[in-house]
Amino acid sequence: TPERLDGVSNYSAVAAVDSEGFVRSLNVSYDQPDDGATRRVNLVFEYSDVGDVTVTPPPWYPTARNATD
Repeated sequence: TPERLDGVSNYSAVAAVDSEGFVRSLNVSYDQPDDGATRRVNLVFEYSDVGDVTVTPPPWYPTARNATD
């Protein structure tokens, strides 16, 4: 759980990365306390056209790709 999200539980972040290493979407969800109850927070970021750019995979990308298929 990220430290800045105090009290958060069930944190999940999933990124969809294409074969060239470009992140196409990022889905984040977590449970957050809210006045004695718990509310589910869902965030979705989708990336499509970023113009002329060359994407270079970070050094950890091949290991992560093989680990998660």
